[in-house]
Amino acid sequence: AELLTQLALVTANLEAAEGARTELQKALEEQRDMNELELEAERQRASEALKAKEAELEQLVREQKETDEKWLEALAEIEQRQEEVDMMKLELLAGKERLGVQQAEHANTAKELAKARERAEASKEEVEHFEQKCRELLNSNHAIQHELATANTKAQNEKGELQRQLAEANAARYAAAEDLQLLRSKHGDADAQV
Repeated sequence: AELLTQLALVTANLEAAEGARTELQKALEEQRDMNELELEAERQRASEALKAKEAELEQLVREQKETDEKWLEALAEIEQRQEEVDMMKLELLAGKERLGVQQAEHANTAKELAKARERAEASKEEVEHFEQKCRELLNSNHAIQHELATANTKAQNEKGELQRQLAEANAARYAAAEDLQLLRSKHGDADAQV
């Protein structure tokens, strides 16, 4: 009877141990399934983050391309305006030449007027004619000088505006290039982590 009691006790212990082993195995399987789910979720999150970074990188590349295109357009416009400024400079030089010619004519006319005045016998109408010509030339000189000053001011303003636009275009281009480089660095870090 004592042996049967011990046998029953051993059997009960074995059954309890088997039950505990089964529970432990079940818990391990559940933990493994949970770990696999968490790992898959983490992989999914990393994949989505990588896709988001790739989309952001593509967006920055597009923005960089647009910035480059705008910069090239601005550069072309600046070159065109520079040509216009050069033409204005040529016109300014031509105006100075005309002014020099008219000043020479004015000097010659003044000499002629002096000679006419020296001729006391000359008619009053001739003297008045030379005086009128001098006044016309003097007024013409003043008008040309004003025109040259206006053209010079306009050319200086155009030059300053072109320089400012070029500086803004370069600053935008450099800023976009730095953002693109930073995102590429982050993108490389994300690839390494995945």
